[in-house]
Amino acid sequence: TGCKSARYCSINCQRDAWPNHKFACKTRAAKLQDEILFRRPESTHLGDCPMCLLPLEVEHTKSIMMTCCSKMICDGCDYANELRDVECPLCCQPVPTDEELDLNVMKRAEAGDPVAIRQMGSKHSERGDYEAALKNFTRAAKLGDVEAHSHLVALYQGGEGVEKDEKKEIYHLEQAAIGGNALARHNLGCEEGSKGSERAIIHLIIAASHGLDESIEMLKGWYADGHINKEIYDKARNLYQLAVDVRKSPQREAAKLAKQNLGDEQKQRDAILFKQPSSCHVGDCSICLLPLPLDVTRYEMIACCGKPVCGGCLYASVMRDGEVRDGEVALDSKCPSCEQRFPQSQADRDLYRMRRAEANDAAAILEIGTGCFMKEDYSSAFDYWTKAAKLGDIEAHYNLSSLYYEGKGVEKDESKFVYHCEEAAIGGHPLARRNLGAHEKDNQNTERANKHFTIAASLGDDESLKLLEESCESGKVKKDDFAAVVRAHKAAVDATKSPQREFASVALQQLEHDKLLFKRPECSHLEDCPICLLPMDLDNEKNGMLACCSKLLCDGCMMAKKISEEERSDTDGKCPFCRQPCPKNEVEMKKNIKKRVDANDPFAIREKGLRCYEKGDHVTALELWAKAANLGDIDAHFRLGKAYSLGEGVEKDVNKQTYYYEIAAIGGHPSARFNLGAHDFNSGNIDRGVKHIMISASHGHDLSIQTIKQIYPLGYVTKEEFAAALRAHKAAVDATKSIQREASAEAQRNKTWPYVFHPDKGSHISHPRNF
Repeated sequence: TGCKSARYCSINCQRDAWPNHKFACKTRAAKLQDEILFRRPESTHLGDCPMCLLPLEVEHTKSIMMTCCSKMICDGCDYANELRDVECPLCCQPVPTDEELDLNVMKRAEAGDPVAIRQMGSKHSERGDYEAALKNFTRAAKLGDVEAHSHLVALYQGGEGVEKDEKKEIYHLEQAAIGGNALARHNLGCEEGSKGSERAIIHLIIAASHGLDESIEMLKGWYADGHINKEIYDKARNLYQLAVDVRKSPQREAAKLAKQNLGDEQKQRDAILFKQPSSCHVGDCSICLLPLPLDVTRYEMIACCGKPVCGGCLYASVMRDGEVRDGEVALDSKCPSCEQRFPQSQADRDLYRMRRAEANDAAAILEIGTGCFMKEDYSSAFDYWTKAAKLGDIEAHYNLSSLYYEGKGVEKDESKFVYHCEEAAIGGHPLARRNLGAHEKDNQNTERANKHFTIAASLGDDESLKLLEESCESGKVKKDDFAAVVRAHKAAVDATKSPQREFASVALQQLEHDKLLFKRPECSHLEDCPICLLPMDLDNEKNGMLACCSKLLCDGCMMAKKISEEERSDTDGKCPFCRQPCPKNEVEMKKNIKKRVDANDPFAIREKGLRCYEKGDHVTALELWAKAANLGDIDAHFRLGKAYSLGEGVEKDVNKQTYYYEIAAIGGHPSARFNLGAHDFNSGNIDRGVKHIMISASHGHDLSIQTIKQIYPLGYVTKEEFAAALRAHKAAVDATKSIQREASAEAQRNKTWPYVFHPDKGSHISHPRNF
């Protein structure tokens, strides 16, 4: 029985005696449990330091776990070990890396080590996987790990991974207290004290006898309030002092003093680290003297002198002394900062950079290191960036922190990552500051993390502001403090703005857009015939679409295929691509196209839209073309542009018309390109219009070459441009010619081509319609 004072011959005998024995049994069982619970352990659950053999401090901050062997040693022995700079004195193994540590913990957990199992549970708990944490903590507790009971108390108390259960919470508190956990004993005393039980005094005295400060302070308060007498308090104080004295040693005192000195150094370091920088690390534009934006695409380091120039001042220099050549800025004047001639080529820029690097220009050395990094020469990048960092370059510190974090060119080193991040952050680098905040957040240092995010956001960093907003929503940052950060962020961003920069930003975006728009595609949107590999003819009547798989073939190859089938008496007429039987009539062809539409084939969707358009259902046609355009069909973009131009199914919209025409033109659609050119020409943008028409003519577009012939006598096209357009047009047309295609055209003219569909013979060819 539970009281261990009675024995029964059988279960029936025990059942008969239970009503009379019940009260005595429960009373004695509780007494036995109290004897176990209130028996003072010889030591805490932490035990003694395995090196100096003195009891370990109750406070976890005064002990350290060796990551190599998971042994707990006191601060004194750890400090002495650091002074000797040797490997672990217990297992004689070097300190493992993070990856090795995780592997070691997993191996020990698989071997049934309760400490390792508890460590696995702690990792699961940090990730929010409380069910796995509960499983590991329970297993570790069963194997005798006292600390695991404390973790289970937290889970049952907070209802994380399990339902809240006060009985199980108290049970695990008692098991931890019996095992010598002074803090669990203290919590039991607080729990009993809230009920007004005198048992609380016993718990607190035992906890104080292990040297727990919180327990002796609570007893001191109770004594002052008259809840306990002087004899009890003196007894507790003597036991507490004895526990404190037995834990003292010269080594531990030396370690404490070293920590205090380190703490003073850390305070001084923090005073520097958390000081608000006067400006961002990129500084001011060397011409307009306004703060540079954080976006590196909005300013440039001039290669000749390494001075930063904002986009506004650079664009002003272009408008004053330069020009746009083939969509790129060309400067022929002197640099406004150093009065040297602007470098005109990459070779010139590299030469200027090397000269500056030889003169120990930190910015030039940084740029050379960046070039090595882009080539994946991380060792050379590390060498250059280290030199630049020693010369005071802030960006170099930030780049070095990235190398140490990712382990590129060097071994991963968290301490060096933090060091270089801090150096960059002190110099006003917002991204380094944000990385420091993220690092502190990962280490549960929320207050320090928010300090870093605040400084980074006040320098104009958008991501840091978002992180602070999340902290504000969760209640970790006050709303008033966040509002102040928002104002500081806006002020930092506004300080980088100017009318000149805003105008330059729009102009440069247009410049990049024109560079893409006026780049001549290698081929038209129809590309090449997949059989003869010759460019497709722009006249859709000379091409055919296979209804089974939506492949586009030239008429020459289709005729050759049909002749080959007739010579071989092949009545199935299988597709040479998908190897499926070709449709024999209009019904089968429509059925196949529907399958292709259901499979999101953009070509088939566009063709279905065209059929709807021919029937006058413009709204459905536009919906289908929009879907085909989203799937990447170039011709669908052209048809949408034409619809917005004519106002069919939608209201006329010049902006949308231009938008769809430009996408189609970039994709190689000559008709879309010609329409763009005509629109620009009629709007007074003669140069842009001529460029478009010249490009479309070079793809063999007949209407474009006719237009060029008309505007040439008017002086809009030079003689050289006219001759080049004629040659390019002829070359494009000639490239589409072949013996098979000529034979097919002759057969169609004589109406002898066997591919024209009629109900009794059937055909699997569908000719795409011209708009």
